[in-house]
Amino acid sequence: MKTQRDQDKRKSVTQPEKADIPHSGVNFKALFNGAPVAYLVLDRKGLILEANQRAAAMLSPQGQQWRGKPLSEWIDPADRGHLFLKVFEVCRSGQSARCEVDWIDAKQGRQRKELIGSAGTYETAGDISVCCVVILDRESTRQRENDYLNLKRESERRARQWAEDMDRSGHLLLQETQNYEQSVEKLSRMEALFDKVFGTSYLAIAQLDHDYKIVRVNQAFADILSQSVPYFQQKDYFELFPDQVARELFDRVLNTGEPQIQYARLLVSQGDDQAIKTWWDWSVSGITDRHGQIEGLLLCMANVTKRVELERDLMHITDREQQRLGRELHDGMAQLLTAVSIKAKMAEQLTDDGNTPLKTLIREMADLIREATVQTRDLSRLLNPVVVETQGLIPALEALAVETKRRMGVACDFQWDENMPTFSQVVAGHLYRIAQEAISNAVRHGQADTIHIKLVCENQQRILSISSNGQPFELACLEKSEGLGVRGMRYRAELIGGTFAIESRPSGGTVVTCTTARPLQV
Repeated sequence: MKTQRDQDKRKSVTQPEKADIPHSGVNFKALFNGAPVAYLVLDRKGLILEANQRAAAMLSPQGQQWRGKPLSEWIDPADRGHLFLKVFEVCRSGQSARCEVDWIDAKQGRQRKELIGSAGTYETAGDISVCCVVILDRESTRQRENDYLNLKRESERRARQWAEDMDRSGHLLLQETQNYEQSVEKLSRMEALFDKVFGTSYLAIAQLDHDYKIVRVNQAFADILSQSVPYFQQKDYFELFPDQVARELFDRVLNTGEPQIQYARLLVSQGDDQAIKTWWDWSVSGITDRHGQIEGLLLCMANVTKRVELERDLMHITDREQQRLGRELHDGMAQLLTAVSIKAKMAEQLTDDGNTPLKTLIREMADLIREATVQTRDLSRLLNPVVVETQGLIPALEALAVETKRRMGVACDFQWDENMPTFSQVVAGHLYRIAQEAISNAVRHGQADTIHIKLVCENQQRILSISSNGQPFELACLEKSEGLGVRGMRYRAELIGGTFAIESRPSGGTVVTCTTARPLQV
């Protein structure tokens, strides 16, 4: 017996006067027929009352009659009882029910379907008259469920991966932050160390920009002009220290990036009353930006004035001693050898003609004594070139070329301008010594066999050059290894107000040049 609650529940649902779908309204029928799933309407016995287009296509692919037929005709016999129970349950209780059955299709064969039934319309007495059934393709549903599960699993995997990536990124970020902090701390310590070294170094250090404006100097550099460090900010280096040779070297560093090193360079600075001359060993190198482009220069200089003065004094002492030894050789040893040579000649004349071996021996002794006399006088002239003092520079250089050819066995010539003015003895002496040293270096270090000495006038300047065809050599190496050789030539050039240069040709040969401006009288 039906309870009052069941009757009230059924009466609460809208009850159309007829259970026929075609009488439900045009709009509902259009939605019913156009639904994307298969809809069926069954009576309480499981007979088909109505079907939408999708359901009709499943029931009758060829357009056969399906209305009034039991739905069980399309269901596997093993599932028919299960279907009737579900339809009965829906019609009795009004609750939705679902079941899975094997759908038999003459064209597509057996397919697994899911049927979802729900209460349809009610009779006037409140009894359920029809059952609405939705037919779902279970395979498609399962495929969608599998796709959903796969998508869910993939989403979960990606979420876990994202979480792991975020965790790793967090660790990496933390590590990078720690590394950055450590780098900043190290950089700070290095900057502090650099500032301390920069400020307290005995080397005079200056940082220049691309236009040779001073960016920064240390106290040792400021002491060159007895100024404070801020005094040098943005001042032009060459306005403070005019030096065309240094400018050319600076230009070379900016253009090529190759560091330049100079030894015992003369630096002239303007004092309160007069120019101050000091000598420095210095190096200049390029400062690069983060792109590797040179944006400035770093100049480091060491004051070697005392060393230069000592070497210069040593050079003067050496010159005086050479002159003294030259005079002594000429006035003493050469005279004694001449006297011995005369005695040997006399002994040869007094020897009995019958004693031929003794006479031959005396003749050989006389020849050796004459050769020793010639070498002694040559050495005397090298040590004390009297011809420079008595006849001047040009005859002295001409004689030097002849002596070089005779003593060293190399081709040597001397060319000069006819309008060359006279030189003072001091200037002539220094130029002669430069030529001597240059010839000695060409033969000893370059193994030259041809040497040319030239003395010409060009652009109000007097240029002495000694060129040879020997092997090229590095000036810096020669300066380090040869003591006062090259440096002595440079000092002599600076003493007479000139400039000194050595050009070593890659193809072979070397040119030593000393350039002086007028007047040359010192």
